[in-house]
This record gives sequence, structure tokens and C-alpha cells, in this order.
Amino acid sequence: MRRSITGRWLVNGIGIVMLVLVFLVLAVTLAMRQLYYSGVRETLYEYAETTAGTFDMYLSDSSYDWTTASREFLQNFRDKSQVEVQVLDPSGRAQRSTTGFAPTQGSRDDWEEAMLSADGYGQWEGRIHSGEHVMSLVTVRRRDGHVIGALRYVVSVRLIDRQIVMIGGAATLLSLVILFFVFLSNSYFISSILNPIKEIGRGAQKIASGNFRYRIKKRGNDELGDLCDTINYMAGEIGRTEEMKNDFLSSISHELRTPLTAIKGWSETLEQVGSENTELTRRGLRVIADETDRLSALVEELLDFSRLQSGRLDVRFEKFDLLAELEETVLLYQPRAERDGITLLYAESPELPLLTGDKDRIRQVLINLLDNAIKYSAAGDTVRVEAARLWDRAQIVISDTGMGIPPEALPHITEKFFRVNKNGTIPGSGIGLALVKEVIRLHDGHLDIESEFGVGTTVTITLPLMADGIRKEVK
Repeated sequence: MRRSITGRWLVNGIGIVMLVLVFLVLAVTLAMRQLYYSGVRETLYEYAETTAGTFDMYLSDSSYDWTTASREFLQNFRDKSQVEVQVLDPSGRAQRSTTGFAPTQGSRDDWEEAMLSADGYGQWEGRIHSGEHVMSLVTVRRRDGHVIGALRYVVSVRLIDRQIVMIGGAATLLSLVILFFVFLSNSYFISSILNPIKEIGRGAQKIASGNFRYRIKKRGNDELGDLCDTINYMAGEIGRTEEMKNDFLSSISHELRTPLTAIKGWSETLEQVGSENTELTRRGLRVIADETDRLSALVEELLDFSRLQSGRLDVRFEKFDLLAELEETVLLYQPRAERDGITLLYAESPELPLLTGDKDRIRQVLINLLDNAIKYSAAGDTVRVEAARLWDRAQIVISDTGMGIPPEALPHITEKFFRVNKNGTIPGSGIGLALVKEVIRLHDGHLDIESEFGVGTTVTITLPLMADGIRKEVK
């Protein structure tokens, strides 16, 4: 069953506050009851200490017996309106009282406690037969070590109970007011959080459905505002990636269509001319072979892209001659450079030792970079390839004086699907540099691209000179 954040917040937050307030109300009420009742007990003790001595004075007079002394004491007691005094016989039964009526025989707990205590005092608190809530104190009177009677002081605590109830009610009312304001503040706080969260959720659903141009409105510079910025940035990046992916699919479709069209066209031409025109047949077969190689390279590039996307790009390490691979790559592109009027220069370092790495993947990197350098250069430009050793690393620099890369495109140049030239005049799939970056990373190397638009581009690769031996396959 789905539970809302509002419900959980109110139950957990306000529920805890309510429990704390209930505890505080009970604590305040009990503390005030204890305070008032303690005051009453102290007052009763003071009455007993001051008036019992007067009663003893009556008993010490030989002209007074117990009955006369108790009657005389009760008649002269001054605070009859506040405290009821009862005279008890040696058995603990009340004989007379300051009220003038026959005293009510209530609990004997105070009498029994007084008889057992060392100081001769005993107290009791409770309700009598009339339902009145009272507190009593008994002090035992002795003569020659024998109990001759006792005095009981009784006071009503009805007004005190009423006062305690009023205090508890006031504390409860104050707690309800506090709880009300806590509820209001929590409601406002919840709405200030939940409403933006709901809006973020709706925005995320729109983005997930493919509306990458939608942007969530930022309402504050807090954590929710940061979340809005993050989601908006994510939408922008996804939209840009989606756009590049569509461009990639369009480009790769065009790239695949071109060799297929050439192969189909020359196949039909050769079928028509037969074997009579040897030169035309030879030329057609060469075109078909070249376009087949081009098609095979595109398919291999797509396979590498699939491996790159799934994180399964394999590299197998072995010792190989980096200079030999670099020289073969330069020789491979030399005819193309001459045909396009581009000067291709190569400078190598004889001190560069053998490397441990994936020879085929490194060759793929070199071909990709050199192909880009020539592709984005024009007649009269120069492409320079250099290799050197820098301490424990090998460095390869491929620079050109071609068209360069715009500043806004340079940070994205190694991202998948990204193409500087989007109008299709320069062929390419947009995944070559992303593949280069991943291969260099798997070799623990570093790729650095510097470019100035209209001036040229310099690509620097550094690879560690690893120890002899063959490392295990890395994925």
C-alpha cells in the first residue's frame, strides 16, 4: 500500500511532538500536585507541633481529665474553618471533633502508621465516605509510656485538586496551541518541499518520455534547486546525445549507402560489358574491392562502437614495436596525402624501446588520428607525425595546419556521436575519437587534444613503457 510523504511526515513529526507534549503535561501536573500536597503535609505537621503542646498542657493540669481536656482544647482551637481536629481514644476511634458533630469514622491507616512510627506521627490521603478528598495527620499522645489517645488533623484538598485540574487544563490548552502551530509550520514546510518535488517528478516524466527540451523551473537556491539544475543539465546532455545519435545514424546510413551503391553499380556495369573490356573490368573490380574494404571498415567500426557502449572493448597485451606500427601507418596514408596536395612529415626517435600493449588497437588509434588530420586538412597544409621517449613514457604527436576545431566543440570532441562537421561534407561516424580515448585509457595512457580554429590541431598521446612480459586481457 502506497503511503504519502505527507502522511509519514505528520505521523512521525507531529506524533513525536504530541507524545512529548503529553509527557510534559503529565509531568507538570504531577509536579504541581506533589508541590501542593507537600505544602499541605508541612502545614499539618506545623499544626500538630504547635497545638499538640497546648493539648498536653491541658492534660498536665490535675483539674482536667482526658474528656475535659479534649473538650476544652477543641473549643479553644482557632482554625476550625481550615482544619478539622478529631480526638481519638487509645483504640484509635474518633470521639469528638471541632465540627461539633460526631466525627466520621474513616480510614485507620494514619492511626496504625502513627502507632508504629518512632516519632508518633502517621498520615493518610484519600476520600472519606462523603466523597470528600482529604488529607489527615495523626499524632499519638503518651503518658508514662502508655498511649492515652491521639489527635487527628484533617484538611480538605478539594480546592487544591481544582487548582491542579486548572493547571493541567492550562498546560493542555497550551500544548494544543503549540501542536496547532507545529502542524501549521509542518504543513507549510511539507508544501514547500513536496510541491517542488511533485513538479520535479512531472518534469522527469516528461523528460523520460522524450521531451528533452523541457526544463524544470528552479524556485530556490537550495538542495531542490540544485536537483533542478542537475535534472535540467541531464536533460540537456541527453538531448544533445540523442541529437548526435540521430546524426550518427544518418551519417552511418549515408556512409554505408555509398559503398553499397558503388558495388552495385559496378557489378551491373561489369555484367553488361562482360569480359570484352579488360581495362574497364579491372577498374571495376578494383573499385569493388576498395568499397568492400571501406564497407568492412565501417562494419568493424560499428562493432567497436557496440563493444564501447557495452564496456566490452577487449585489449590483448603483448610486446610490439610502436615505431614499426607508426611507420606503416604513415606509409599507408602517404599516397592519399600526396594526392590531396598535403605534406606528410614523419620524425621518429631511435631511442624508443618496445612497448607492451595491444598492437592492433594502437594501430587503430594511429590510423584514426592520421585519417582525421588528413581529412580536415586542405591542399598546401602540413601534417607532421613525431615519436619520442619521455622518461618512462612514449609520446606520439600528430599535428596539422588544417581547419582546426571551434572552441565550443573542443570539450566534446571525444564524446560518442559528436561531429564537428555536421553538414556531411566531410565523411565520418563520430565515434572514432571516443574509441581512441577508450583504447588509450585501457593502456593507462593519456590523450590530449589542442586546437585553434583556422590554425590547426595537435593530438598528443602518451603511453607507459611497461615491463617485459604479457599482461592479462583487460575489459
